[in-house]
Amino acid sequence: MHNIAKIYEKRVFEKYLGPGRVIKADSADGMLQIKLTGREYQTEITARPMVSSSPLPSTGDNVLVMEDGTGDFFVIGILTRAASDFSQDRLQTANGAFAAIVRSEKGETLNVYSESNALLFEYDPMSKKARLFSESENVVFEAPGGDIEIAAAGSIRLKGHHVEVSGTSGIDFSAGKMVETLKTALTLLPGKMDVSAQEIKISARRASLFLDEARNILKSAFYKIGTVKLLADKMETTASTLVEKTKNTYRTMENLNQVKAGRMRVLVHKAFHLKSKSSVIKAEDDVKIKGEKIHLG
Repeated sequence: MHNIAKIYEKRVFEKYLGPGRVIKADSADGMLQIKLTGREYQTEITARPMVSSSPLPSTGDNVLVMEDGTGDFFVIGILTRAASDFSQDRLQTANGAFAAIVRSEKGETLNVYSESNALLFEYDPMSKKARLFSESENVVFEAPGGDIEIAAAGSIRLKGHHVEVSGTSGIDFSAGKMVETLKTALTLLPGKMDVSAQEIKISARRASLFLDEARNILKSAFYKIGTVKLLADKMETTASTLVEKTKNTYRTMENLNQVKAGRMRVLVHKAFHLKSKSSVIKAEDDVKIKGEKIHLG
């Protein structure tokens, strides 16, 4: 018997660092479709732009592509552009900052760049959208001696990994005009929160409420609850009229059950059963027992 071993050639995939051409740059997530011009296999890849220069690579640009150890690709530089991005009407300052009209497949935009060629401002006349950019990692709007106001006829959106709103004296949120009666307002004060609205809706799978003291003034209330468990050392209820409707009621008192009323009437459609170790019925006036049959003993 012959032992035969077949030797396969091991193909080594090296990390790529070389040129590529952008074939699609209008992805919604900012990714670029790149055709690698320095590799024979896996020529088309998806890469994330990591360049700090602006504008970002566009379709037809020759870029420098780097591959990391996990197989992801990144664009780390722009070698040549497909065509001149800037119009001839370029306005430049003495330190190198400039404004120019940038033409692409989507149309024209008016851009303002810093002296390091970083995009600071972009205006799209087609969509009438203006955007501000910053080279800094963090951006701070600060007015030590005054106010900062942001106003818009449409919506104002705040997006971020974590959004924090803080105020030293208070925070006010309101929806609706001041002259309208249907106005919702939320006011946060140090140690106090005020909520006013025509309707409040809260939806949660689980809720916890811890109160040292609670005062409720309700003109009308409707509750639809599956199961309620109430644990209290003392509970007091004061109402001009109290109406309860249940199918079954079970009450257990370990000690005293006392009812004090001006008049008391009990209406039972069927049987009335009273059982006790001893019973005392005492009246200052007459006691009447009326029935078709009365059994004593």
